[in-house]
Amino acid sequence: MVSVNRVVWRFGIPALLLAYVGYLVWGYTQQTDGGRTAIIRQHLSNLEAMDHVDGLILGGSNAVFSLSASQLDELSGMTWYNASLMNEGYTDPNYRGFVTRVAETVDPDAISLVVYSTVSPLRAHEFDRRKNFKGDVTGHLPLSIKPSRSALDYFIQSAFEGGVSKSKDYPLPTRDGDIDFSHVDCGDLPAEGQFFEWEDVTLSAQTIAIQTAFLESMFPKAKVVIVLPSEYYSRPEDLENRKQLVDSLFDQVTHDFGDIATIDASRVSLVEQSPYPIFEYVCDSRHHANQIGRAFRTQDLFARLDPS
Repeated sequence: MVSVNRVVWRFGIPALLLAYVGYLVWGYTQQTDGGRTAIIRQHLSNLEAMDHVDGLILGGSNAVFSLSASQLDELSGMTWYNASLMNEGYTDPNYRGFVTRVAETVDPDAISLVVYSTVSPLRAHEFDRRKNFKGDVTGHLPLSIKPSRSALDYFIQSAFEGGVSKSKDYPLPTRDGDIDFSHVDCGDLPAEGQFFEWEDVTLSAQTIAIQTAFLESMFPKAKVVIVLPSEYYSRPEDLENRKQLVDSLFDQVTHDFGDIATIDASRVSLVEQSPYPIFEYVCDSRHHANQIGRAFRTQDLFARLDPS
């Protein structure tokens, strides 16, 4: 018995520790970013090549899929660029870092309109998730003593979905920063009956106010338009719940603007976009439009903009 215990302590436990460390390293190397690194590089390269930019679209995947800088060019006669990112950089500091790089690439004083479109205020617990996420702007997680995914998760992903990566690949943006729908597979549509989520109004408003102050500091001559994006809801009660949240949220945001001395409220507009009228306008999520839905939402946004 003594010799068995000695073997276990001398060889068994070190072997298990070595295997665990190997698993952690292997899991770290299996991370993919779905093309996000290349997309960021393409955005910055596109902006460097542009003579000037009048308007910027910022935000998360709702703006990636559902707003078109090219269409706004045609509608407004201005030059627009869509610098939104999938997952909005995963955290607010991550995305602010990217926006800072955008402001360093363009002439920030030449930007007259900034549209910031975020779905976070309409998602329960989203701000907590963004606050607690440990990865970088592409979603890449650092090496840790705790695995980010279980071995069972890897097995299921490999056995039934053809690989161990959960990251969906996204195409490089066009020269206007828009997503190229010719390289997008909307895949299985979401269930029609998706329901409304209620985020904490106070937390949402505080975060919007902080983001607004940041955007005004980055683009000192721009009007900032805070946009709550179009979504599709099949139940009338969900639309009513959303209306109640938005009314409360906008009231709280307006109040919070007064608590941040650096915010010039005269430069800020709060906009809620129209819901998608039919299910056939969405791609793979109720806030991701397909190409037809993008045209609808961009037109709706333009009708709400005041370029003066």
